[in-house]
Amino acid sequence: MKFSVATFLVSTILTSSVYADETISDAKKIQAVLSRIPVTDKDFGYKNIGERLPSLGMTVDRINVGKIGKGEAEPPDFKVGDEVIDIFLSTPNEVIKAICPITGGRTTYVIRGKKVIPLSRTGYWLMTNRCDFKG
Repeated sequence: MKFSVATFLVSTILTSSVYADETISDAKKIQAVLSRIPVTDKDFGYKNIGERLPSLGMTVDRINVGKIGKGEAEPPDFKVGDEVIDIFLSTPNEVIKAICPITGGRTTYVIRGKKVIPLSRTGYWLMTNRCDFKG
């Protein structure tokens, strides 16, 4: 009996993700996560997308944060140890869509070390104010 329990525990540890996902819906915690994603176009004066979103009339419903564990990596987009931030946004208005055809819903960022990588046109535009996302 001891052997089978120990075998089960070891196999569970080896096959499960080391990191647990977290869903954030508290406004202060959402702002803390958004503050980690910079706006790289310095002409706007926004430090991060948390400062930029209100001026666009967009809101955040919730954020999912997780880390990529062994067995979950899918290079080049996801590598072991990457932090993945899924932001669930409101739909942009028609004025914003005329500037760049972005969508609401989920946009994903990967944080790899100090580098923040947007994985969608919406995320790219929010960070860079450029609509030339190449995917």
